Amino acid sequence: MKKSRIKIKLAIWQLDLIDTLAANRSQYFRDLFLEMLKKQSIPIAASLDHLCFSPQEIQTISEKLKKTWGKEYKCQKVRRIGKNFSKKLPEYLKKVGITVFLDSWMLQIVERVEPNRTLFFSTLLLCKIETELSKYGLIEEDTVISKCHGDLYIRYLKEQAGLRSNSL
Repeated sequence: MKKSRIKIKLAIWQLDLIDTLAANRSQYFRDLFLEMLKKQSIPIAASLDHLCFSPQEIQTISEKLKKTWGKEYKCQKVRRIGKNFSKKLPEYLKKVGITVFLDSWMLQIVERVEPNRTLFFSTLLLCKIETELSKYGLIEEDTVISKCHGDLYIRYLKEQAGLRSNSL
């Protein structure tokens, strides 16, 4: 019996794999997972657009990936992180959270968005947040200043500059 071969497109194969692995996940999770697949694909994935695989070969590849990532999909307890705002900030700034430690802040976002998700989802979300913050230039060493708090932060800097000039 002749082996039937089919040509697959990498993007379609990735989406199909996501559907199989995470059928009950949100669209947002699927998008995050797709990004991760594109960045950290298996060695042969780079050439999938040019190769033909039999349905059995595709099934074998998919099964290997399911075994590799399957453990990551089990529910895992999310580690809680407390607020870690700078003690030197004025009270009105502490309330809105102008300055926070980046890692703690991102973990808090993950906890609020998806408290019952797996560690794998949390890791994907953290990578996404960090990428977005870097993209828009909002990461400054270990500090994050969001646009919505920009005016208050500028006010704080002006007050600090005023205090410094008065003390001279």
